[in-house]
Amino acid sequence: MKVSELIEILKTVDPEMMVVVDGYEWGCQPPQRACETEIYLNAYEPDHCGEHVETKSGMADVEHKENCKKVKAFIISRNNYD
Repeated sequence: MKVSELIEILKTVDPEMMVVVDGYEWGCQPPQRACETEIYLNAYEPDHCGEHVETKSGMADVEHKENCKKVKAFIISRNNYD
């Protein structure tokens, strides 16, 4: 993905929306997707996995946690899954 492509995508979303990225150890590679998604805030302790989680990740156990709010976010991800 090039910056010009990302800019065009970002023009279509709410400019106040939170931006998130994959939470995992090290290394870098081109993103596979950049899009709007839903996440659960504060799902995990802020460690190498990341403190938030996508709602479509299958981690349904987090939706009942205290302070675990569902919100829309924009993700730039190295994973390309629906």
